[in-house]
Amino acid sequence: MDKKKKRKKKKKKKKKKKKKKKKKKKKKKMKKMKKEKKKKKKKKEKMKMKMMKKHAHADESKGHAHADESRLYLEYPVTAKRTPWWSYPDFS
Repeated sequence: MDKKKKRKKKKKKKKKKKKKKKKKKKKKKMKKMKKEKKKKKKKKEKMKMKMMKKHAHADESKGHAHADESRLYLEYPVTAKRTPWWSYPDFS
């Protein structure tokens, strides 16, 4: 009887340990995924800024009325609500 009880207790302990390990692994995976998502977002933002800069210089060289506007965009953080520069009407 005593041996049986001991064995049951051991099994329970093992199960608990396994569960804890699984939880830890899941947490680690989630953390990694979050980090990757952040990295991707940063890269996308960088590319957007690069494109904006590229267009700003192109506009300046042509002497468009857009040149000042595109420079204005580089100074502010990009938000979803702001109208993108390509949807503005042509002022020239």
